[in-house]
Amino acid sequence: MTKRTSFAVFLILFGYLFSLAQTDTFLYQRQITGVNQEWHEMDVPMDVLSRVKNNLGDIRIFGINNQGDTLGVPYLIAINVPEQHKESVPVDVLNRSSKTGTYFFTLKPTKLQSLNKIDLFFANSNFDWKVKLEGSQDNSEWFSILDDYRILSIQNSETNYQFTTLSFSTSEYTYYRISIPSEDVPVLKKATISLYQNHTTSLNQYPIRSIENQETKHKKSILEISLKEKYPVSSVQLLTKATIDFVRPITISALVDSFKTDKGWKYNYRNVYNGTFSTWESGEFTFSPFKTSKLRVTIENGDNAAIDIDVSYVRGYKHTITARFNSPSYNYQFVYGNAYVGIPDYDISLFRDRIPTSLNTVELGPIEYKKIAPPTEPKEESKLWLWVIMGVVILVLGVFTLKMMKNS
Repeated sequence: MTKRTSFAVFLILFGYLFSLAQTDTFLYQRQITGVNQEWHEMDVPMDVLSRVKNNLGDIRIFGINNQGDTLGVPYLIAINVPEQHKESVPVDVLNRSSKTGTYFFTLKPTKLQSLNKIDLFFANSNFDWKVKLEGSQDNSEWFSILDDYRILSIQNSETNYQFTTLSFSTSEYTYYRISIPSEDVPVLKKATISLYQNHTTSLNQYPIRSIENQETKHKKSILEISLKEKYPVSSVQLLTKATIDFVRPITISALVDSFKTDKGWKYNYRNVYNGTFSTWESGEFTFSPFKTSKLRVTIENGDNAAIDIDVSYVRGYKHTITARFNSPSYNYQFVYGNAYVGIPDYDISLFRDRIPTSLNTVELGPIEYKKIAPPTEPKEESKLWLWVIMGVVILVLGVFTLKMMKNS
């Protein structure tokens, strides 16, 4: 056999192998209903988020006309992250005074506007103060805003923690006065005052399969949270029944993958959050979305007694699809679940400003399983058929190579 013939055979076999690997077969299909105009949007259900690739690149929308022709529908995916806006206003510290063990600081913003946060920066360390915040329009008559509001600083070999932000209902005063009863003199280095706006959005709350709480001999408390499916997680809310004040370092890790050994399953985790869990903060921890089916919360107790913790919820951002449909008369299918397709590239991503801002929503019908869905338990995917074909290709090429060497 000539070199040209053997090369042609190789191309044919490789092309066949490649076509098998790049199959357009999707595992799941759902009917789209409610299409009555060109542009629509839809929320991506949680069960879809649990079954698509991590980058959501295997979602496709197809339209089928009366002649049986199939056309692709271009779409965009948006992650509905809450918008956060912080507008800071320069502030002057006008008066620093004291009376019978209470220290006063009067702040004046450089312009009058609505405000709801004051960040205080002290030269002191290791303090625990309860402050009072008042507001006034004329620096004479004062109105209470916060009372017995706790701020503190803990600095030692194990902990470096500060909580010195005053959060209050949106107010608009010309002057703000802070009073601090203290045996030590508070040394205020500076203060910043701002309006913090958090435009909340609805989140997916993921179903929890199980929660396991354990203490280790290394002075750690570990909480393992197993979800019912693999979801893109972005926040965890922890609860505690502790009646004492505490400040503990906390790490939240997400399961990346797993493999089976003779001694059982082994799990690989990646840290998604490092910070502090304390009495004075909400216990909600937010981080960049990470798709996982299991979370591990590790709390460093040090020489302190372990605290009893539980989980309120595990949440993630909602995803919205905006799509341009060809015609209301088409039959539209929403398909997903294909490990071999890449992220689609549509022209509409270049013309986002031309997409209408007010869109009607469409609905997805029940799931039609085009193939048996992969198991949710950790399992190595079998690719035996792929290795067999690759072995055949290598064997054939080896035989051809030997023949050509003998002929030469």
